[in-house]
Amino acid sequence: MEAIYPEFHAKILTQNLTAMHIHSVQPIASTLYAPRQHPYQINFKEALAKMKNNLLLSFTEETFKDLLNRLLTLFLRTIEPVRPRRQAPREIVPKPNHFPVCYKQAA
Repeated sequence: MEAIYPEFHAKILTQNLTAMHIHSVQPIASTLYAPRQHPYQINFKEALAKMKNNLLLSFTEETFKDLLNRLLTLFLRTIEPVRPRRQAPREIVPKPNHFPVCYKQAA
């Protein structure tokens, strides 16, 4: 149980740092991509993946400012359009029973 806590806290720290950086860069992305048809937002999943790869470097790198600028420009490149009123109906398909003959469910 004690081994789970550091992993949990590291994940929360990474997500909070990513959200903080996205929040500071989102106005820049909004003004850069304003002429386009849809408003754009930074893709959180991509930003989180890039932050995970560079989080350890941010604590050990001597040029933290350069690393942060590089991360923020990566965040600005990973954008996605926000399309209002877009919702596809989900198709729920029941799973068939694929049991071998000797393990069939009793009726």
